[in-house]
Amino acid sequence: MQANTTATGEVVDLALPLVWARGSPRHDALPPLVRAVLGAWALVMTGDDRIEAWVPVLLEALAARYRANPATAGSVAAKSRRLLRYLISAGDGTWDSVTPEMLLSWCWAASPDQSGRYRDVSAGTARVRAWVAGALLDAAESLGADIDANRMRPRPISQQPSTAAMRPLTEAEARLVRSNSRSGIIATTLPVLVGLAFAGASASEIARVAAAHIDADRGFVRLSGDRARVNPIDEWARTEIAFHLRNRTDLDQHAPLCISAGLALDKATHSVTVRLRRVLVDAGISRRRGVTARSIRYTTAHRICHAHGIAAAARFLGARSLDDTAAVFARALPEGPSHA
Repeated sequence: MQANTTATGEVVDLALPLVWARGSPRHDALPPLVRAVLGAWALVMTGDDRIEAWVPVLLEALAARYRANPATAGSVAAKSRRLLRYLISAGDGTWDSVTPEMLLSWCWAASPDQSGRYRDVSAGTARVRAWVAGALLDAAESLGADIDANRMRPRPISQQPSTAAMRPLTEAEARLVRSNSRSGIIATTLPVLVGLAFAGASASEIARVAAAHIDADRGFVRLSGDRARVNPIDEWARTEIAFHLRNRTDLDQHAPLCISAGLALDKATHSVTVRLRRVLVDAGISRRRGVTARSIRYTTAHRICHAHGIAAAARFLGARSLDDTAAVFARALPEGPSHA
């Protein structure tokens, strides 16, 4: 695109024949919505579909849309910046690479707390993020970006993280999780908890497991709850669980093995999830795309799927939907050298 010069010597991009270049005093004096429209017009005229180029245009459009409520405008701007950075890094940097699954993964992405530790987000937080993603897509489409906002929206947020936003661990990642479940020389229940997760137990099922439910010698655990079943325990977990059981002098065979007795199930389930997430953080893989606390239990299931089929893997997980189980395995990364 050639440049033109006005009578006063100011340079004007020919894509914007009525407004001086972005950053000039005359441009910055325009209202945000006018700046957004003119900036978008230049991008459309030049066929620029790079998300990075659309960032200032979209932020100006959203600032104009929510200007009546400064608190909302600030929150939308902050979340939109994070989403745009994610979309640029997760795909090839263009609108064509953005998918509903990518947006859904961002909605459920773990977030750092005040101590800097990454925690799984609630369904409420995921819904707010989905709303921001929708507002951003609507703004982009209305300004002329070559997208279909309705087609790109993430599917409605349920009460639990969608399996489509999560994947199993690779074998290299699984080794890191196992090695980082041990807390120095002090014996804890963390390796037991991780071993049960690799045995296909959900957080709520782990919270219910007692010593009486485990046969470490024969290598199985009885899981209770809505989808009661008996699952195999791998060799690493058998060793860790047997060691823990031998060294517990105060063990109540029928009390929860990994959770304080008397803790309500919802709080116990949350505690298990937080501790699993802590292992992922310590292993250095918590921020990898698609890795959540639930990835651990799907790792063994993925191997079972390869060996015995999707139905066997779903039974191992106690899953109600073959489609949801298959969606997780479709996101599995090809095995290769560890990038940890």
